[in-house]
Amino acid sequence: MPLTQRALFIIERNLHHDLSLFERTPEQVRESGSLEGLDLASPLRLSERAHSPLAEPRIERTRELRFVGLSEPCDYGRTAHIPGQWQRFMREFFGRIAAKRSPIPVGIGTRRAADEQLLYVCAAEVSGFVRVPPDLITLALPPATYAVFAHDGHVSALPQTYSWIWDEWFAASGRVPAEAASLERHNAAFDPRTGEGGATIWVAIAD
Repeated sequence: MPLTQRALFIIERNLHHDLSLFERTPEQVRESGSLEGLDLASPLRLSERAHSPLAEPRIERTRELRFVGLSEPCDYGRTAHIPGQWQRFMREFFGRIAAKRSPIPVGIGTRRAADEQLLYVCAAEVSGFVRVPPDLITLALPPATYAVFAHDGHVSALPQTYSWIWDEWFAASGRVPAEAASLERHNAAFDPRTGEGGATIWVAIAD
């Protein structure tokens, strides 16, 4: 597996996806000393979170994809900043991005061309780069072939899904990962208050 793809996998696997779109991080809750204002969901039993193999992914060839987003460097295992990054993006920027193709934001794992620094980008897909707010970047992803995996379970089970894709599916399928960005798209039915609704994981593969 290419080093960059393996690094992105480690970042994705360690993301606390069930916190990324919520109103407060655990640190902020602890500091406040109160649960007031939080939408609390019932606890999940371990059996409910158990991972099972995914259905075979669909293979999709994309056109050029354009995004506007908030980018932050990521390193191996250092992803604690990402919930705060999502909060800032949704609070300060998402509503101001013009020419959005979808009302649902996208998480992107990529690398900076200049120095190959790993990046995590909270983004909106756009039809064009129009009036881009300060502090945001533009990202044009060239056409690529993706294996698109449907994750229908709770958002907290996404790390197991990533593990299955990289540790099992690639080995069994004979497919080879490509050096390209990976995408995570929540479904239209996704509810950040409960973590239910599912997502699709887009992993680039060699033609």
